[in-house]
Amino acid sequence: MEPRKYELNNGHALLIREAAIEDARAILDYVEDISGESDFLTFGPGEFKLNEAEEEDVLRKYRDSANQLYVLGLIDDTIVTSLIFSAGHRPRLRHSGEFGMWVRKQYWGFGFGS
Repeated sequence: MEPRKYELNNGHALLIREAAIEDARAILDYVEDISGESDFLTFGPGEFKLNEAEEEDVLRKYRDSANQLYVLGLIDDTIVTSLIFSAGHRPRLRHSGEFGMWVRKQYWGFGFGS
């Protein structure tokens, strides 16, 4: 995936790019930050228990997969949104999947979901 930059209506520039293994620590910090911002997540503060090496393994899995994607959205080098997509592995399910998207609360309403 080629990185893309989008100018938002509020003057901010949003960079969308694939997550890299080097992002592991920043992703863990981001996940801990957002875990307390909404009751709509599947985890709360302190419940996401991966360490940095485990997160690096997750990122490698996404990077090396033909039908999975881990995308970050950054403003001024800060992760403000993320999206993961995973599709099935069996031949009849490879074309369908599910995704999860998270946005830091201070950036709700910026249009990231659209």
